[in-house]
Amino acid sequence: MEVSCDDIARHAFKHGYDVRMSSTNRGGQRHADDFYSTPEWATRALLPLLGPLARRRILEPSAGTGAIVRVLLAAGATSDNITACELDEERAAECRQLC
Repeated sequence: MEVSCDDIARHAFKHGYDVRMSSTNRGGQRHADDFYSTPEWATRALLPLLGPLARRRILEPSAGTGAIVRVLLAAGATSDNITACELDEERAAECRQLC
């Protein structure tokens, strides 16, 4: 199942989510290493578009401290079907504790 950016935006607006989120829309403040944790609501907004998570292989290429991974696990994904990558060792260690 392929989900486009337009699909995500339509779904988010339909359900009342404010999708105006970007690293440049945070009051002009840049974080160290440009680390911006994804809000839980943003991941939850996508869950209905993904279908059953236990049947999906999921790649999280910028896992950070595991904000997205945490929501996916709570929604039925398992550590066996999530591949999470993070370059920062401290954040990667925090993310690894989730699985």
